[in-house]
Amino acid sequence: LPPPAALGDGTCSKPARPGGYGNIRERAGLMADIMTMAMACDLTRSIAFQITAAARHHTMPEAGVTKNIHDSLSHHISDPGNAEMYQAGIRNYMAAFADFLGKMKSVNEGSENLLDHVAVMGTSCTAHPFHDHERWPLMVAGRANGALKYPGVHYKAPYGTTSTKFTFTLMKALGYPGNIWGDGNGQVTSGFSEILA
Repeated sequence: LPPPAALGDGTCSKPARPGGYGNIRERAGLMADIMTMAMACDLTRSIAFQITAAARHHTMPEAGVTKNIHDSLSHHISDPGNAEMYQAGIRNYMAAFADFLGKMKSVNEGSENLLDHVAVMGTSCTAHPFHDHERWPLMVAGRANGALKYPGVHYKAPYGTTSTKFTFTLMKALGYPGNIWGDGNGQVTSGFSEILA
């Protein structure tokens, strides 16, 4: 990606030192501040961030999730009240993701913003209460310098499509020169044209 079009408008500055955090969304917000600053200041071109660790065994009282979201909820989704509580937890995760995207969008880069210049992939550790790989939820935000469709689209890949096809699509959008990605049953030579501009 090309370097940011414009800095010096106060966006490339060190975030304030946090006083601590009380919950998952607040912690994710602090990390979003650091990641946004690093991208705005062109200190990095790639970031990997987990809002929580995979198969995280925790509650989220701030979101009304009083049971262990992984074992007690996702693996027992049909028990009374569990689906609603699980959905509240997912909404809390998605709100943290949206907070991060909002911070990136607030950084001006010339006539555009930081989110226009990046591709942010989001996913979960499960696609189903039983860790099914067939309907893995994958999403992307940002425009990757115009390489991705905007406004976004919802695309449901044919059943059995490997997730490496999605990551290969993003790599191509960001300038990857190769024509193959993955190995074994996950090896692909084409991406999803449906999300490319």
